[in-house]
Amino acid sequence: NIVSLGVGIDIDNLMPVVNQIAADIQKKTYTCPQLQQMQAGIAGPGLMGLGMMTGMIAGVKGMSVSVLNLEFTAGSPVPDLGKLDAIVTLSAVDPAKLIAAAAMVPALQGVQIPSDGSVKDFPIPLPIGTQLQLKVAVKGSHIVAFIGERAAKLADTLTTDKTDKNGFLAFNVNYGKYMEIFSNMAGTFLKSSSPGEHNALNAAASLHMQLVTKIDFNDS
Repeated sequence: NIVSLGVGIDIDNLMPVVNQIAADIQKKTYTCPQLQQMQAGIAGPGLMGLGMMTGMIAGVKGMSVSVLNLEFTAGSPVPDLGKLDAIVTLSAVDPAKLIAAAAMVPALQGVQIPSDGSVKDFPIPLPIGTQLQLKVAVKGSHIVAFIGERAAKLADTLTTDKTDKNGFLAFNVNYGKYMEIFSNMAGTFLKSSSPGEHNALNAAASLHMQLVTKIDFNDS
């Protein structure tokens, strides 16, 4: 991976807490204009909207985003995205229920995602070029949207992956691969860069270093 981010959020446990905080805020009397504005914003229609959203995303356990590969090619006036492998995953107890709820969103009406694991083209044009096609599928307990062959293989591995409560936040950056992108872009598009700048980027791209961050909570 070049970079990946995963967040574990149990919506079924989170929303009651949010609702209680909103109710507590409405009971208080504020003299600060900003706090009064916040209080007015969550009253009435604000709570109704929150309730509707809660119903639509019930059962969500987390989401993740991973960029596996990224390459640019020369283009005019800006570089073209020549290759991309990336995947976005939404994990839930019942993915089919989320898909049915998403059908009520105007921008997603008519979009059908099979529940049998088969892959389907996502009918939304991408501004990054017609050579890349966003695809969607349901893989086990996960709704996945991905681009690229490597991402497709990763999506298949999620079929048997369970939504275990194993963390709140995970972040990973492959520093060498990350800097390699900038090094290649500099060599292709920044012809005016000095040799010293190119050498510095090449040196950074050769580093075998990863930044890995994980955050979790316990009851103690």
